[in-house]
Amino acid sequence: MTKNTLPVSNDNEQDQLLLKAKINLLQKELNDIEQKTNAFEAILRSHLIDELIEEQELTVLYKKVQLAKKERRFAQKKKGKNFKDLEGLKVIVKNNANNTSEDNQKKKNACIGKRCFLCIPINFRCTTKKLTLLQK
Repeated sequence: MTKNTLPVSNDNEQDQLLLKAKINLLQKELNDIEQKTNAFEAILRSHLIDELIEEQELTVLYKKVQLAKKERRFAQKKKGKNFKDLEGLKVIVKNNANNTSEDNQKKKNACIGKRCFLCIPINFRCTTKKLTLLQK
């Protein structure tokens, strides 16, 4: 049997050196292109940031103008002969009773759950541990 061997010659070594040189040149070109694109991205971002800030400022100004219009219309309405002053909403002061009512509601829900379980045990498939907890 013969072995397939590649002949080692100076041509292959020269080809390898040429390929390495081409690879180095291409890597340098790639680095140059990446630097240019990074610079372009930075410029683009700075312009976009300026535009976004300007858009936000214009939005705030637009809202102020709309609010001023609304107030002027309301002032004109007040001057009209058919104007009826709006009565404000009555403010209801919340007490701590809400916290106790929430506790009562939780207790009621637990009680209802227990009663439903006792009435309709087929719909609730529970382990014995859960069953004993519900019955307590």
